[in-house]
Amino acid sequence: VGGGDVLAKSGYTAKNLRLALAWRFAHKMKLVVSSMYGQIRDATRTEAAGRGQIRIYNDDDLFTSVSVYRRDPYVENGLRYARVAVFHHRLDDRIVRNRCEVVDGVARDVDACVDGVASELKRVDNNTDRVDTLGAALRTRWVFLQDGQLLVDAGADSAWDRVESTATTSSGTAKSTFPPTASYLDAGGYLWTRLQL
Repeated sequence: VGGGDVLAKSGYTAKNLRLALAWRFAHKMKLVVSSMYGQIRDATRTEAAGRGQIRIYNDDDLFTSVSVYRRDPYVENGLRYARVAVFHHRLDDRIVRNRCEVVDGVARDVDACVDGVASELKRVDNNTDRVDTLGAALRTRWVFLQDGQLLVDAGADSAWDRVESTATTSSGTAKSTFPPTASYLDAGGYLWTRLQL
């Protein structure tokens, strides 16, 4: 491998879709529902083919959110802007690792290794990770004093991740990327002010 040659299967296919719907259901109020989907197929990493290692990625990524907005740019004292959102994000990450026959640390047949010829495959590992994230976010902007001299931005957000991780292998012991039911909770808030004298 080298000399500026382009390896077979070094490309991939990708698809993306985005959908958004907005509804102004009351004075100064708006509802927005949006969803984004991305797909990657046969994204093959071949930079280690010379060492007999190939990785193939197949991913699905879906993000959906529902947001409610309230906006009143002319208010002089009180709430000028608010956004409340809830969302769900699902990522399916699938990786196939092909380990080919090597001689003195070099793939015995690089082209056959890249093509996944069975006779050259020493071991095949399959890892699948599904990450589901549920979250919510709040953003607000307040103005106080005469002519909005005091500006206050405040908000908070939280997200909970849950991972389902599985692994199989053609030989030996399979090891998943994460514990079978790993989870993680993250939360935070902020407060920012500006006073004009």
